[in-house]
Amino acid sequence: MLTARIQPMDITEIRRLNARYWCDTLGRGKLAEKLGYKDTVYLNQIYIGSTNIGSKNARKFDERLELDMGWMDAPHPDLWGLDHSQLELAQKYEAIYALIRKLSPEGLDYLHARTKRLVEQDALPEDNQ
Repeated sequence: MLTARIQPMDITEIRRLNARYWCDTLGRGKLAEKLGYKDTVYLNQIYIGSTNIGSKNARKFDERLELDMGWMDAPHPDLWGLDHSQLELAQKYEAIYALIRKLSPEGLDYLHARTKRLVEQDALPEDNQ
């Protein structure tokens, strides 16, 4: 049986949420300028989660935005616009997704079929159940 433990957010997600905060606060164009990027392509990719911020670029954010060293690596949920329950839910979804990725093709087929049946049952009027 697969089990998951809800773990603290990983550094990748923390940096992404911190970068999103700065994108929303300064605007992507202004932030790109401060970071020395010629355009917003990299920031757009970070914002939507299609690329990650490595240590070197995280330090660039810290330095160019005059933040304490390591600021980009620390969670700042009060700035992200998420409350505690939303953060917990995001962590649970991450754990579920990690488990699903570990399933075999047969396990994925079973999960899909079982989920489909549950959804169909839930969609029936109560008197037909």
